[in-house]
Amino acid sequence: MTSATVEARAPVASWRHTRILCTILLAIALAGFLASQFAASAPPAPGSGAAAPGVGAGLYVMLLTAELALLYTVRNGLRRAGTRLIDIVSRRRLGPGAVTFDLVLGLGLFCNWVLIEQLLARFSSGGAPPLVQRMIVHNAYEIPLWIAVSLAAGFVEELTFRGYLQRQFASRLGTALAILAQAVLFGVTHGYQGLGSMLAITLFGIIFGIMAWARGSLVPGMAAHAAIDIFGGLQLFR
Repeated sequence: MTSATVEARAPVASWRHTRILCTILLAIALAGFLASQFAASAPPAPGSGAAAPGVGAGLYVMLLTAELALLYTVRNGLRRAGTRLIDIVSRRRLGPGAVTFDLVLGLGLFCNWVLIEQLLARFSSGGAPPLVQRMIVHNAYEIPLWIAVSLAAGFVEELTFRGYLQRQFASRLGTALAILAQAVLFGVTHGYQGLGSMLAITLFGIIFGIMAWARGSLVPGMAAHAAIDIFGGLQLFR
């Protein structure tokens, strides 16, 4: 029996919990959309137009809290179904060799992300939405907080979408549709970044989903996801 067959046949949590989780994610998507609309209509901060001192740090604390709350929700659903967290992270033993190879694959994912982002940037106009601008690091003291948020997002969001949801959906829909379904939901939760970015993030969700399925491990995606978020938040640091 192949690992793909095992994945397609085994729900990792109750469907009631999955419906609750999806409702939470859609609520997050709606909150992000409303926040983006508010940020777009709000007057610019005094000075250069960047976020005012302390705004980024406060936002990072909120984001980190949200990631930890999402982790608690996912872990609770897995635990109630008797699914171990480590079995979602990887279907093989995470020895030094396996982790090293996973990190190399993660580097490949990161490079592909950067390349695709550069290609898409040629066809986009305008800068990042105001809410995204507020998430970018503008002060040195915000760097540790942003790195903490990025590491948490890399672990929690890959666990949620490419781990829990992809394997849960695969138990009913099959692997291909499960990869697509989690990627669409992943893109929707990032809708605050605008339609173009949402479609790009959905594409990345598909790529990361294929990697998670083919490798049987979330480590490549977790490493790449965290690196992408760290790089994205620091690239406009000044």
